[in-house]
Amino acid sequence: MQSFDQSAQQAIAIHPLLRLLQYGRIYRSQVAWAATCSVLNKFFDLAPPVLIGAAVDVVVQRQQSFIAKLGFTSVFHQLVILSAFSALVWGLESVFQYAYDRAWRI
Repeated sequence: MQSFDQSAQQAIAIHPLLRLLQYGRIYRSQVAWAATCSVLNKFFDLAPPVLIGAAVDVVVQRQQSFIAKLGFTSVFHQLVILSAFSALVWGLESVFQYAYDRAWRI
């Protein structure tokens, strides 16, 4: 009986956060994947305002815009490039939102 009491006292003596981390060890890869999906979702969630700013830059500055400096001098082509990036960003944001929704259901 003493060995049971001693092991129970040792378990109580361990800090609750450490006990939680020991319990969660088997879920470590799932939590890492869910956290990665959450961070990527937030990154892609914040990208559309940057793309909108780039579109305003294209309309105002035309051939002196940031995208024109990359070699796309036509305003039409610059806006097509921005449209493609916008579609890609919105798609990836949706994919990672779905992924983190599923991943956090451990």
